[in-house]
Amino acid sequence: MNNQNRPFDLGLLDFKARRLKKRHQLRRWSIIPMAIALLVAIIIALPPILTVVANNSYSQRQYDTSANLLRPIGLMNLANPEIYYFNFGTSLSQSGRYDDAINQFQSALAYSKDKSFTCHIINNLTLTSESAGLVAVSKQHLSDAVNYFTRALSNASANLNCFKDRSIITRLAQELLDAQTKNQATTGNQTQQTSTPPDQSQQQQIQQLQQKSVQNRSDDQSKSSNYSEDYSYKHW
Repeated sequence: MNNQNRPFDLGLLDFKARRLKKRHQLRRWSIIPMAIALLVAIIIALPPILTVVANNSYSQRQYDTSANLLRPIGLMNLANPEIYYFNFGTSLSQSGRYDDAINQFQSALAYSKDKSFTCHIINNLTLTSESAGLVAVSKQHLSDAVNYFTRALSNASANLNCFKDRSIITRLAQELLDAQTKNQATTGNQTQQTSTPPDQSQQQQIQQLQQKSVQNRSDDQSKSSNYSEDYSYKHW
């Protein structure tokens, strides 16, 4: 009846089981922080890895592969979004996905603050719009071709210093005029067997653009010497 005075038996305690139980609890509690840390590490490491592989693919003219590799970087690239959109758009354009490429170039323009890099974006955007117009003509989608050429001509005429060869204005204007003429012949009067001649206002507009391209030639050609009628790609 004197149980209250009995000494406590330490042998009844299982210290090993208690330690194992606490270890299991600590492991369970550490799963979430470890998973978060691993995810952050992947997010940090993945863009540079994908970028290097995408750059190599582009250099090897594997444009579809380059575009597919760049696509997942969009949500993770916060430091240089203009470069991401530019490279992604260039890869898409080279693989023939012109509408998607145009959207990417427009996003790049929204982020770009460097005048030199902005010229590279405008150069690729103009060439992409022109390529889309030529494809539309080949498919007899003449209304779409007119829209593409109009967009390309507008970009080029508003940013002449971004082009080394100012004759691009003449070329784009002629391509636009040809597309308009074919479109008028197809939709304007179905009974006519010959192409409808372009109206006088269109001819005057082309002449004015051609004159503008000549008048705006700068004596300092260094402003435009970095740009040409070819696609550029920014290696990170």
